[in-house]
Amino acid sequence: MPEPRVAAASELPGAAVPEPIDAAAAEPPEALVPEPLAASVRKPAAPVGPDVVVERHGGVLLLTLNRPQRHNAVGGTMFRDLAEAFDEAARDDGIHVVVTTGAGKTFCVGADVRDFAAVSHLPARDLLLSELIGGDKGLPELSPDGRVLDEIGNAGRWATRMWRLEKPTIAAINGAAVGGGLAVALLHDIRIGARSARLGTGFAPAGLASELGLSYLLPRVTGMSVAAELLFTGRLVDGAEARELRLVSEIVDDDTLLARALETAQRVAAHPTRGLQWNKRLLRRSVDATLAEQLRAEYVAQLALFDDPETRATLVRLTRRVTGES
Repeated sequence: MPEPRVAAASELPGAAVPEPIDAAAAEPPEALVPEPLAASVRKPAAPVGPDVVVERHGGVLLLTLNRPQRHNAVGGTMFRDLAEAFDEAARDDGIHVVVTTGAGKTFCVGADVRDFAAVSHLPARDLLLSELIGGDKGLPELSPDGRVLDEIGNAGRWATRMWRLEKPTIAAINGAAVGGGLAVALLHDIRIGARSARLGTGFAPAGLASELGLSYLLPRVTGMSVAAELLFTGRLVDGAEARELRLVSEIVDDDTLLARALETAQRVAAHPTRGLQWNKRLLRRSVDATLAEQLRAEYVAQLALFDDPETRATLVRLTRRVTGES
C-alpha cells in the first residue's frame, strides 16, 4: 500500500461550507442528545494534523475527518478541506474512488452546539451565511444583493459542490453519524457501517429543520414513512437497524471497517473509470427521471462508452477471457 500523504489545508484547492445543525456535538447539553449517544461518549484523543487528513492509496483517495477532540463536529477547516478534496478527486484522473471516514470513535456529529451561544443573537440569514458556526467553509463571499437573493444558504452551496463529484464515493461510518454527519454520509454513494455505528437525524430535538440535502436524500434511501419517523423522532438507530433500513449496505466489525471500505474501493477502482462515471450519472438522474428520460440517458451513455478506447480495450480482454483466446 502506498505511503499515506497528509495534506495540509493549504495544499487543497478552495471551498466548503455550513454545518449540519446537530443534536450531538462534543460535550453537548444533555437535553439535546438522545440517550444512547450520551451514554456512548468517551474522552477523545487530542487532535493531530489538519481537520481532514488526505491519503492516496493507488486510485483511492482516503479522507479522514480529524477533529476527534470534538467528536468530529463540523468546525475549523473540516468542511472546506472536505469539499476541496472532492474537487481534487474530480480534477485528478488517477483518482477513481473517494472513501471518507472519521478519526477516533466517531464519524461526525454535525454542528458543534457549543458554538451557538456566541451567535444566538444574530438574524438567521447572517448566521447561516457566515462562518461563525462550522468554521472556515471556503465558500466565496456573496455580494449584498447575492445575500438577499440567495435561496439555499451555505449549507446548500456546500452540499451542491459535494454532489457534483461524478466518481464513486464510499462513507465508512464509525460510531455516531448524526444530523449533518448523517447528511455527509448520505452524500456518498455507498455507506458501510461499523457495529458501533449510531445514525440519527438530530435536527428535531434541537427545534431545527434538516439541511445539507438530508430531507431529499433520506426518503430516497429509506422510503418516506421511515424517513419521516427518523426525522420527527430524532432517535438513533444502531448498526443492525441501519442495515435493515438501508441506511448502510453492510455492517462489519469496527476493527475491519476501514479495510473493508478500502477493499470495496479498490474493487470499484479496478473497473474502467469512464464507465463508472457514466453509471453514477445515470443513478443520480434516475432519482427524478421518467422511464423515457432514463432510457434516453442510458443510450447517450452507451454512445459515449462504445466509442471510448478504454471501454473497447476492456471488451476485447473480456471477450478473449470468455472465449479462452490467449
